[in-house]
Amino acid sequence: MSSVRPEPWRIYRPWIYPPFLPFPYRILDAPKLVDDFYLNLIDWSSTNLIAVALGSMVFIWKGAYGDVTILVTCVSWIKSGTHLAVGTKKGWILLYDVRRGRLVQRIPAHWDRVTCLDWTGPVLSSGSKDCSISHRDVRIPSSPSSPRVGEANRLERAHSSEVCRIKWASNPAHFAPRRPVLPDAPNGLWASGGNDNIVRIWDNRMARTPLHNLSHHRGAIKALGWSPHERHVLASAGGAKDQKLCIWSTATARLLAETPTGSQVCDLVWSPFNNELCTAQGYRDSSLRVWRYDGHNLHNMACLETSAKRVIYLTLAPDGESVLSGSPDFMLRLWKAIDEAF
Repeated sequence: MSSVRPEPWRIYRPWIYPPFLPFPYRILDAPKLVDDFYLNLIDWSSTNLIAVALGSMVFIWKGAYGDVTILVTCVSWIKSGTHLAVGTKKGWILLYDVRRGRLVQRIPAHWDRVTCLDWTGPVLSSGSKDCSISHRDVRIPSSPSSPRVGEANRLERAHSSEVCRIKWASNPAHFAPRRPVLPDAPNGLWASGGNDNIVRIWDNRMARTPLHNLSHHRGAIKALGWSPHERHVLASAGGAKDQKLCIWSTATARLLAETPTGSQVCDLVWSPFNNELCTAQGYRDSSLRVWRYDGHNLHNMACLETSAKRVIYLTLAPDGESVLSGSPDFMLRLWKAIDEAF
């Protein structure tokens, strides 16, 4: 069973803010936030709850879910916001029913740490340092008598190195924009990025073989995001050895646009209102950057500077306008970084 504890964050700067601010409108204490490029430790639900993993605890705004005795390595909300998946260093996934405040499943998913999670309907996808990717329908309960992977559909060597990110194109965005986004993408497309510097595009009808291998990057790919405005358009960005932001057509595997960012890119999110992206910049920059994609080129529209040595985690609010960033200075920062008119 999980326990509820007081929120650990101290509010440093509450603010009444205009449509766009070049600085955070709220700063929260986040002790024990791990400084690890390969982890994914914050997520914002469609019901406006923020989950953040701090050491071996998972905190939700106004409360905490305990019952985790090993390091938490990633968190992800189901689209409805009713359940939270928590990946651990030992390869297990813990599934919490947030409405009832209890742990409902312990899933033996991988042989090494779980680095990333994403949902499409009731199917939870996970990537690991063991190079594998698993897909599991969480409506099927895991059993102690099940094999290590249980009822999951598993790709043993999805990448030749650690899996850094999984993103479903058919996963509707976790916000309610004022303008409608496209419906679910056809054929269940999803993308994965790895420490082998490769972006792979998959079709769930051909689960064992990727449709495309995009090998343009020269660094690990943790930053991935499908455009909510155009089918088959994917953004990817590389780590410290690459530093490029790229836009792809996944229908043809064609590179549509690219730009050097000047630093490691740790994460990215798309605006639901227009063709803009926000990237979390790592070493040598330590900022949030807003980019506009005009169909041919990427243009840097804004730079939101922080005092941290890098911005390593990023997630989008359900209203599509605010973003939450996490940094190894043990701070979470809320930004008004995306606006419909910006």
